[in-house]
Amino acid sequence: MSGKTKRIIYYIASAGLLLLAVAGVVLLAYFGASASSESAAFTVGILICFAVCLMIFPLHELLHEAGHALGGLLCGMRVLSLSFGIYRFDWRSGFSVGVQMRRDANGATAMLPRGGKKVRGKLIFSLLSGAAFNFIYAAVVLALYFAVTNHPAMLFFALFAPLNLCESLLALYPIELPAGATDGEFALGLIKKRPEAEVALRVMTAQGMSYTQKYDELPRELLFGAPVVREDSTSFLALLQLQWRTLLCAGEDGALRPLLRLDELFEYIPEESRGEAASDFVAAAVLFGRMDLLEKYSALRGERGTGAQVAAYALDSSDEREAHAAAAAARERLRGEREYYALLISLLKNKKPPQGGVE
Repeated sequence: MSGKTKRIIYYIASAGLLLLAVAGVVLLAYFGASASSESAAFTVGILICFAVCLMIFPLHELLHEAGHALGGLLCGMRVLSLSFGIYRFDWRSGFSVGVQMRRDANGATAMLPRGGKKVRGKLIFSLLSGAAFNFIYAAVVLALYFAVTNHPAMLFFALFAPLNLCESLLALYPIELPAGATDGEFALGLIKKRPEAEVALRVMTAQGMSYTQKYDELPRELLFGAPVVREDSTSFLALLQLQWRTLLCAGEDGALRPLLRLDELFEYIPEESRGEAASDFVAAAVLFGRMDLLEKYSALRGERGTGAQVAAYALDSSDEREAHAAAAAARERLRGEREYYALLISLLKNKKPPQGGVE
């Protein structure tokens, strides 16, 4: 079965499950109205509150992402951020709450392993925890709703049960969508050791290990022994960035090679990550004297973050720019990133590439 056919089946199943969820909400509301001594207008009021909450605070998405986060924490993962609806909670550098105008289809939870051991099992557990949370919520709330005396608050929370069941089933459906693989697809790929999932696993493991290790201390097999995958995949693009950092920090020949390959695939980099990647290109272009890369990416570099500060220093080697870049590098939580940017600043200051790193 082709990928297009699978997606068509998924969209049809999604529409069917959504219709069933809506029907379930209507039936619960009808049952609540007929079993309550209150007027029908009271039930309509609860339905309006449910609809408003669904638009501004989608509880089923929050429960799904909270399930991923809790599952990850229970098995020793490091949770970096959690987003649902328009809200985003970030723990990368302290704690911050923000509003995102560009919504993820079903929310998102970013996490990394704390080490390199048993990462596959930990990741599978955290992936399945989201759907498990949705299912547990629906089962418990429906059981209470039909078992205890009818109450308006119980009806309100019960109305989310069909949506939680829908969320759970769609997350487990194994398919690769334009926005990325579903939880079920990623977990199945890890179980079957499919190439795409294996590359993603290696990238996440390397990123997790870089919290306490320098990039040139990471196992080489982890980054340079990955299976062959589609070159436009997000995991492969992230792998190229890690290879560039590792080779540069090690001062080895061919340090620029992964970045040149990334240049050919720049259009496939997710839009939200292009600024950071362009900043790397600017710094590398100045360091290695590649004016073609400098002309191409100087206007695309990011405006925030350590990479943007280092790129600005590469273009304007003033003491003030150096101080800003060095301060930003020192604030990086990952040791690998701190060491990488510190080395890059030092090399830019000396106006020469690392020994052995010339292409």
